[in-house]
Amino acid sequence: GWIEDTTQKLMPSVKEVFEELNVQVALARENVTPCQKRHAFADERSASHYLKRLTMTKVLRSIYAARPGRKKPEGHKGRSWKNVVSIGDSPAERLALQDVVMARVQRDCRGKAKECRCKTVKLKSDPTLAELTEQVKV
Repeated sequence: GWIEDTTQKLMPSVKEVFEELNVQVALARENVTPCQKRHAFADERSASHYLKRLTMTKVLRSIYAARPGRKKPEGHKGRSWKNVVSIGDSPAERLALQDVVMARVQRDCRGKAKECRCKTVKLKSDPTLAELTEQVKV
């Protein structure tokens, strides 16, 4: 997609880090069904926030579904969510991740609540080339 192409051309070291850490990049408008897109724009809500929330839920469920190489035991919901980071240039990413993580209820084998921590990095919207360069350095 365009993110991978742009990253490869402008920030090849970032692309290498993403590959090494198995970071998933998911575009909200590409990871939902046409029906979900229509639903997002039909209601009095922020379509961007809604689509990002659906996509983040889908990606997180796939990441934490089960340990690689192991089958999920019947009735098992997968691994507990631990730490999640979202990077974006609009408040919609931050709000969507907070919604997804706060709605998640997970308990350990003794029934004690387990916390998932979410971190968000907000990049500048419509940065100049100099501002974009500074953001990437950080």
